[in-house]
Amino acid sequence: MLLGSTVDSILKEKFELNQLRPQQKEVIGNLLSGRHTLAVLPTGYGKSLCYQLPSQLLPGITLVISPLISLMQDQINSLHRRGITNATFINSSLSEREIYERGQSIKNGSIKLLYVAPERFESEHFRSLIASREVSLLVIDEAHCVSHWGHDFRPQYRRMSRYLKQFSDSTTFLALTATATSNVKHEIVEVLGIDHDRCALVEGDLDRKNLTYKVVASKKVKDKEEILLSQLKKHAGAAIVYANSRKDCENLSYFLRRNKINAGFYHAGMTADLRTRTQLAFEESRLDTIVSTTAFGMGIDKADVRQVIHFSMPPSLESYYQESGRAGRDGDYSVCTLIFQKRDLAIQKWMLDKRYPTYEQILAVYNEIKEAPDGGLHWSELNDLGDINATLANRCVEHLRGLGYIDQVRGNFVALEFEDVEAVGFDTDDLVLRRRMDEERLESVNDYAQGGACRRSRLIEYFDQTFAGLCSGCDICDNF
Repeated sequence: MLLGSTVDSILKEKFELNQLRPQQKEVIGNLLSGRHTLAVLPTGYGKSLCYQLPSQLLPGITLVISPLISLMQDQINSLHRRGITNATFINSSLSEREIYERGQSIKNGSIKLLYVAPERFESEHFRSLIASREVSLLVIDEAHCVSHWGHDFRPQYRRMSRYLKQFSDSTTFLALTATATSNVKHEIVEVLGIDHDRCALVEGDLDRKNLTYKVVASKKVKDKEEILLSQLKKHAGAAIVYANSRKDCENLSYFLRRNKINAGFYHAGMTADLRTRTQLAFEESRLDTIVSTTAFGMGIDKADVRQVIHFSMPPSLESYYQESGRAGRDGDYSVCTLIFQKRDLAIQKWMLDKRYPTYEQILAVYNEIKEAPDGGLHWSELNDLGDINATLANRCVEHLRGLGYIDQVRGNFVALEFEDVEAVGFDTDDLVLRRRMDEERLESVNDYAQGGACRRSRLIEYFDQTFAGLCSGCDICDNF
């Protein structure tokens, strides 16, 4: 199937666009001709269109693996507003009745585009449901999550990959990401089980010339709020401010409101209804500024964000590029600012300690599960183990599942029968490697913030692209 009048018609009627961007056109052409594709396209380029449009033309269902429930809801809402009602999602936010009804719609062929989380593949019922339909296109969104080398590695993505063999040769794979180094790109293709010579690589130019990058150093922690206020007043228009904690998001929004900035906050601790209303207020310009954790931004339907400010140091340049790239999706001039204070580096290192469990913590979680009654132990019951917080407990559980020491049965974790773990020990090499890579990523952010090199070239070359030409805007190259 070739690009032609049918594609153009859907593009105009459903998506209200007159033409595709070059890489969008290349990806869609590959998919309609049945060629597996890895697409590395910058934030704001329109990656979702690369599969949403083909889903309406391919004979079977398009299955999209997406990491965030909120992102699925945003995408479906947007599609329904465009009149594309044969799209839906299945995730843990739905009741059993809703899941059943959507399953029936899938079986009878009325659904052409389905979003699910990677964990859904662990359900035998879901795998059976999907087997009842022809899957023309399988999309792995945020594909860097499958790679140990990726900045946001998720074991759920890795476990999902074992079920990809159930798809027939007629299923085309599309892996999408905005950020991937050479190692990540190679591993994505390997994990998906695709021959490298059968997978096309479509890579966009990561140099978004309408964005200006700058770093503002804060000598004292207490000065950061005033710097934030100054930046918001200096550059007019909608703004996203990223902070590390929920408490910071709330306190900063209150500070900005006291200083006559129309600001709100957004984080995962809010109710789903309040998050939805806050997001909508920002998209409809009833709020000028959102102060948020990284929970905000993916799938947001607002192209005229004029600046993105990182009040807190991001953990990697991958995160920084992706989050700052939510500015200026309309192609107009926008500013990306990192407010840097040396103490931020220490905070990020402390947060690393909270993400990576020790051998002793993993053993404590395993023993707790092993000694639980036959029904097993819910993960929320692991929070009473001294220094093991919810994040660490989750990491311990994911590591134990990856090693095959525990499994999840009816929502609870149960220990499998193995020889005495305390005698043989756990393999923690994988955790050690990933922590070392995260430490190196953090050092790259530190170098970006404190180094004297062009900010733009530093970002572009980090992703193994060659920066060609003059810088179109950064605080090193331009005195502004």
